[in-house]
Amino acid sequence: MEQRYDEKDRDIINDSIKNYDEQIEDQRMQLEAERAQFRAALTENAWYSYTLDLDDGYFREEIYDYSGQPIIEELGLELPAYYDEVARRYKEKYRIVFANSKDASIFSLEGLRASFLESKRFSIEYQMTAIDKTVNSLVLLAEDPVTGHLIYNAAAFDITEKVQEEQARQRMLMDAYMVTAALTEEYVNTFRVNPDNNSFEILKFDSRSFQNIQAKSFSEYNKVINDFDETISAIFRSSSPSEAEANETINAININRILNELEKKDYYIVNYRQMVNETLTNQQAKFIKLSDGRIIMAIRNVDDILQREKQQREFVEDALAQAKNANRAKTIFLNNMSHDIRTPMNAIIGYTTLALNNLEDKNKVNDYLNKINISSNHLLSLINNVLDMSRIEAGKFNVEVNETSIDDVIREIRTIVLAELKKHNLNHSFEIKDLKNTRILCDRLRLNQVLLNCISNAIKFTPANGRVDIILSQLPSDRAGYGKYEFIVRDTGIGMSKEFAEHIFEPFSREQNSTGSGIQGTGLGMSITKNIVDMMGGEISVTSKKGEGTELVIKFSFPLVGNNIIKKKNTSVTLKNDNTQKENILMGVKILLVEDNELNREIAEEILSEYGALIEIAIDGSEAVEIISNSSPNRFDLVLMDVQMPVMDGYTATKSIRSLEDAKKASIPIIAMTANAFEEDKKLAYDAGMNSHVSKPINVEQLIDEIKKIIND
Repeated sequence: MEQRYDEKDRDIINDSIKNYDEQIEDQRMQLEAERAQFRAALTENAWYSYTLDLDDGYFREEIYDYSGQPIIEELGLELPAYYDEVARRYKEKYRIVFANSKDASIFSLEGLRASFLESKRFSIEYQMTAIDKTVNSLVLLAEDPVTGHLIYNAAAFDITEKVQEEQARQRMLMDAYMVTAALTEEYVNTFRVNPDNNSFEILKFDSRSFQNIQAKSFSEYNKVINDFDETISAIFRSSSPSEAEANETINAININRILNELEKKDYYIVNYRQMVNETLTNQQAKFIKLSDGRIIMAIRNVDDILQREKQQREFVEDALAQAKNANRAKTIFLNNMSHDIRTPMNAIIGYTTLALNNLEDKNKVNDYLNKINISSNHLLSLINNVLDMSRIEAGKFNVEVNETSIDDVIREIRTIVLAELKKHNLNHSFEIKDLKNTRILCDRLRLNQVLLNCISNAIKFTPANGRVDIILSQLPSDRAGYGKYEFIVRDTGIGMSKEFAEHIFEPFSREQNSTGSGIQGTGLGMSITKNIVDMMGGEISVTSKKGEGTELVIKFSFPLVGNNIIKKKNTSVTLKNDNTQKENILMGVKILLVEDNELNREIAEEILSEYGALIEIAIDGSEAVEIISNSSPNRFDLVLMDVQMPVMDGYTATKSIRSLEDAKKASIPIIAMTANAFEEDKKLAYDAGMNSHVSKPINVEQLIDEIKKIIND
């Protein structure tokens, strides 16, 4: 049925259409006003701005930045240009990094449309890392009331300078915080001073540091206090130990002086004295200027620091004095050594010349040779002492613990020194008291060295008809399984002054030089002895009086072996006097002498031949191995092997011989005969497969004894 409208209905409909059109026009005008307002507000300062219909998605007009450069053209695109492609190239060219990862969504049409559902006005921030800029982009999204299209309005602002300024401000604040925190941690009182208005505020305050201050304002923590200079003046007028010191401190701590000093350096320090609780203290004020122009003032008590610095200075001064003393002692030592070495060398050269000039007079030659022998032994002792000291200082002086009998040690010592005691016409005694345990673990060689050094000194410095006593006692031990032993060496010799006795164990120390006293020595013997005693875990002490004598006391604690107890004490000693004719001792013993030095070969060959040995020569290790390899198993009874030789050294040669297929040849006795005379050298010899070790210069009796031991075995 056809609907019919009367005149009244038509008027209502026309009015409705008219009202709708008016509303649409109002919305359109409002949108245009918003756009105009947005552009007017942004375009003037914006880097660039643009409008985009998101339903269309294409840029149909060029976008120009504030300098007039076309952005879309710079990206290599032509109009119309699709938004997503423009955004992609823009991101790639300028290497965009977003402050917030969610903001990356606006670089696509889909993301922009989704953003409209959340907010119509927003801003995003990103960095254009390719050109080192920071950009803030303001966005206005609106729906066109006529077309219903979503319209995207954007304006980009270069905020690089603002960001850098903010970063600088943050760094400045952080620097100020770090400086303040660091000083507050180290200093008990810290203040922040504003030089612009001469005020300051308290950051950290210890009232104990200002007991003499009457200013109540100091109790008001963190409150700004006016008139810095006047407050400082009041503090030091009432707390300095004198008016002069007060004036000096006030002149040093005032705004103008502080600013002047901080213009020249990073920090300014004032040290002063102050009365705190009626006690004079040393205080330090440190000033550091912050980036914002304010100044941090930190105060602390430096009594402990000054005391440590004083101790450190004294330590350095003592170390310097010790170094100077050591250098002086070494200089004196070198001067003395120059004399002490030249003296026996002069005797050796002189008596050798006299012997050559008196070959026909057998008695004179024999006398000269005896004196050459004495001088040679003394020279060797000088060299050994210097080398021992050098090894001790280098940390290469080793202690090797083995099972031994203290009886054997005493017997050896007695045997060695009795002849010297008699030779010097000295009264003497050996006394053993309360000795219960004899089997011990110790370095027998080093123990012998200690005792012989002490006894030799006593003999050396005691005139004829004097007395030397050696006493061994076993003391009660406070350690289970250990025996405590005390050795006393007492003499009635020349003694020493109290002052020198305090330095007797220092290297290169001698109270008189050998020329003045007529007694030769290096000044190293007692230092070596002390070092050995220390390495063996013992202790040594000395008491002496000039002109009356000296007493050395050495104490050791040695691990005991088993439950050995002496039931019968026997202190007798028998001196061996072997009158066997030397030409019969090694009769027929066949020896391969391996020695590269012609003089050493000649000496060894002559000596051994005099004792009846049959000698063959090899000039290096390689030749020795060849001779042994190609000889019959019974051709040699033993080998005397030097160590340091060209072509092949003695250790390598010994290992090669030990690896021979013929068992008898491989097991031939080998004695190392070398100038490498230290304990580790002996160990190297034994590790290489050698049977024994004899050091150069050759001690004939020792060499013959070693050969006899091997032959008899």
